[in-house]
Amino acid sequence: QIARTRDLYAQALPGINLLSVHGRFAVAAAAELYRAILDDIEAHNYDVFTRRAHLNGRAKLQKLPGIWWRSRWSGYGVERSM
Repeated sequence: QIARTRDLYAQALPGINLLSVHGRFAVAAAAELYRAILDDIEAHNYDVFTRRAHLNGRAKLQKLPGIWWRSRWSGYGVERSM
């Protein structure tokens, strides 16, 4: 299921550039942070029943500047034609 989910995220991320520039960051942050949670699930051998898959606040904050930059400057692969 992780591979399937990663594929869905990969297919969806280019659509972020089709959103209004004002809404891109929120959607991009959600997508990338949830994708990072998949990394945490993998790192803990897919154990989702005895521990919570998560990112701590520091890890989230470290990711936000890059997410913001990609959301502002077409870092998701599709340009808006309008």
